[in-house]
Amino acid sequence: MSGGWRDLIKNDPLPWLLEPDLENPAVRYLALRDLESLPQDSTELIQAKTRAFSGGTIVNILAKQRPDGYWVKPGGGYGPKFTGSVWSLTTLAQAGADRTEPKVLRAAEYIL
Repeated sequence: MSGGWRDLIKNDPLPWLLEPDLENPAVRYLALRDLESLPQDSTELIQAKTRAFSGGTIVNILAKQRPDGYWVKPGGGYGPKFTGSVWSLTTLAQAGADRTEPKVLRAAEYIL
């Protein structure tokens, strides 16, 4: 397999995934990190990560977090579905957020 995953599909979605997206900049960051495999110290990857933490999904979810580290209501955190603490932290991880963000670390510590 010479081209990897690109050999398995008819059209290459990468140009579309790499377009600047003001509504969800995490898509570009994840494409650069996971599909293009840019090194962590790459200027382009660092800039994309900065944008991902400046707007879109990550910022919207973190804005709703309570000071103690939970979302919606204190406690176990699984519910309510899609907006509870476990759901929110999972979505943040899928969007590329990690423990370098203090609010993500606070949520992980709260849940665990």
